[in-house]
Amino acid sequence: MQIMIKKLRLQRNILLSLVVINMATNSVLALKLYNVDTVTRLVPTIEQTQEISSSYVNDAALRARTEQIIYLLFSMKKENVDAVTSALLKQVDNAVYDTFKKKIDLLSEDIKAKNYRYVFTDIQSYEFDNLNFTVKAKGYLETYLAGKQLNSGIKIYQISFFNRGGVLTLKSFEEVSNEANN
Repeated sequence: MQIMIKKLRLQRNILLSLVVINMATNSVLALKLYNVDTVTRLVPTIEQTQEISSSYVNDAALRARTEQIIYLLFSMKKENVDAVTSALLKQVDNAVYDTFKKKIDLLSEDIKAKNYRYVFTDIQSYEFDNLNFTVKAKGYLETYLAGKQLNSGIKIYQISFFNRGGVLTLKSFEEVSNEANN
């Protein structure tokens, strides 16, 4: 009987040791997989692959996000100012939300009061900074008041993003002075 009990204890101890070793190796594997830098590839078209990792974003991904932000911001007019403002604020990172909200609220109130709109068209060039998640877009800015074009000129805008685990959220949108680029 004692030999049987010793065999059962030995089997239990071996099984318990294997379970502990299995849990330890799974924990080490999970920690290793958690710390690996992941690269997300989004393929909206065959010729452009979007690559986003924690420290790098390729030109195609930055361009797509920049075009989304530019479209939203410059589609704002008196009739849709509230909807566009809401959609634009959903793109903004929490770290700069309050500051950006104040700026966009001023713009939207001004557009409502004066009934003007901006159109940023014919983008001539993009300048990408893939490691700092920044894009400079150069194109024509047209200003309309009550449906009549007031002026048109070349403008350069710099759009910066935060990279939050592969999700690009808006950090800033600002005009770059033409003198700085000449």
